[in-house]
Parts: sequence; structure tokens; C-alpha cells
Amino acid sequence: APVEPGLAGVWRVRGPGRQSCTIRLSVDPASAATRAVPQGCQGSLALVDGWSFRRGGLVLERNGKPLARFIEGRGVTWTGRFEGGRRNLRMVKQ
Repeated sequence: APVEPGLAGVWRVRGPGRQSCTIRLSVDPASAATRAVPQGCQGSLALVDGWSFRRGGLVLERNGKPLARFIEGRGVTWTGRFEGGRRNLRMVKQ
């Protein structure tokens, strides 16, 4: 999947309740392979290992399968939800 290089970096993810953690998104310039490294995350967010930019949205993935999708909000804040979920998530670029 195509990658938007400007999305690489550290993001703070806020989930249901008071859950908050960081995920570092990176891309290998040679292979265009993406990598996501969660820190302090729980549940599904702790399983994230990659990401992509599809149909105007940022997708967090596990083994190439979508776990959560986000769309651009205001400024550096993106909003989304887990696949098949209802609870909102927010990602803020640090």
C-alpha cells in the first residue's frame, strides 16, 4: 500500500477511557516497508506492527491486516476506531 512519509514519527494515541500510549511509525526508504512500535499500549494497540495510508486514511496494522483506521481531523489530530468497533480513538502527532 502507498505510504505518506509525513506520517512517520511519534504519535500519542488516546483510546477508550483514559488509555493513552505512544506509537512510533517509520518507513524504510529502500523497501518502503513500514514499521510501528507501540510503547505503553494495551489491548489491540499493543499488537500494532505496521501501518499504511489507504483511501485518505491512516491504517494501523498487525501482520498486514487492519486493526484501526484514522482520518485526518484538525491540525495534527486524527480520529478513528478499531475495525468493527464503535469507540473513538484519537492520534496526535508529537
